Amino acid sequence: MAGYNRYKQQTLPLNDFAFLGHFQSKLDLLKNKIIKENWDYPNFGIIEEAGNGSDMENPILYNYIHHTFIRILQERKIYFRHGEFACFNTGLFTKSLQDIYMYFAPNYVEKRNKEWYLVGFFTGVALFKKTGHSNWPPRANYFKTPTKLTYDVRLPLEVLRKSMGHIIEENFDRLPKEIQQLNKVGIKSKFEQAIKNAEILVKRDYRIALPQFYRMQFQLLLPICLRNPTKADLALSVFKHINVYEGTTCLPLDWAAQNTRLIAPIDGTWLNRSIY
Repeated sequence: MAGYNRYKQQTLPLNDFAFLGHFQSKLDLLKNKIIKENWDYPNFGIIEEAGNGSDMENPILYNYIHHTFIRILQERKIYFRHGEFACFNTGLFTKSLQDIYMYFAPNYVEKRNKEWYLVGFFTGVALFKKTGHSNWPPRANYFKTPTKLTYDVRLPLEVLRKSMGHIIEENFDRLPKEIQQLNKVGIKSKFEQAIKNAEILVKRDYRIALPQFYRMQFQLLLPICLRNPTKADLALSVFKHINVYEGTTCLPLDWAAQNTRLIAPIDGTWLNRSIY
């Protein structure tokens, strides 16, 4: 899944599905209802340098809701009571571990050819009091085989020459400025060492590999440390190909955080703290 910064807001399906009103205010209320976690981008410097930061509040939460809705559409998990309401499971929980649902009413507030209007975020108990209904939809699912969540430390990690070219040359602007100052040989050497270190780290602790769902594919992310061995500058996207993990591209940490958070919270991971 891509992030808020790479899309015009009107192209996101949720904006076509419903009139959202003052969405940021509703997200603020949602944030206060759910289990506490950090919904801001990681702050290791690479984001500002790569030009992919955002000045909006809680940008990861914003992206989470919009891209969870995309997956919900794919899985057909929106609950419709035509003429009355529509809702879907956000996958988020209250502090008392109740599911949170995004609830829509028929759009009489502001037309714009949108059938629904976002009322807000509610628990199943609150929605029962509102509607009298008690059967609510399940959360989005991103994988059929749970073993995909775990990095197989028995397999080698490879980054093919064409992928290395893509990472270094085609996405040069994602590199930290001080790395950009190096010549091609120096940059390649930095990357090769960072990839070796990432493989050592994940073999020491398979939990270093973080899941992401991107462009209908389930992948794993490994930290690429170019400047400081304890802090990630980029995230290497890898997928399992027969008997090897193949690295294909590197993502800025904010994009990685957005994609990973669709699967699981990022708090306590190398996306927002030191690796060791």
